[in-house]
Amino acid sequence: MPSPRLQSPNADIAAAMQRHLRSASRPPFGPGREHEEKVNELHQKLLRVERRIGTTAERPGDLGLAEKIAHDLRGKLTISLLREEIRLHQAQPGKVA
Repeated sequence: MPSPRLQSPNADIAAAMQRHLRSASRPPFGPGREHEEKVNELHQKLLRVERRIGTTAERPGDLGLAEKIAHDLRGKLTISLLREEIRLHQAQPGKVA
């Protein structure tokens, strides 16, 4: 279940982020997949914190922590989107930037 903190008003970006979250959650991790492993780790951490919010398990600072993790995760997902754009651009020979 995607976090509401990761929603984007742009449907294309939101769909791409969800696609990257799904892709990043697939093991095995290791050499060459460090970025995906970090994205998955941040996403799982965000989900754990969000589950606590509004319950008796909520800790002081959970709201701020969730926002910080979501910010870091959006940054990592943005890097993934940019890498994908670069790969697509490089795969099209003769295309001028």
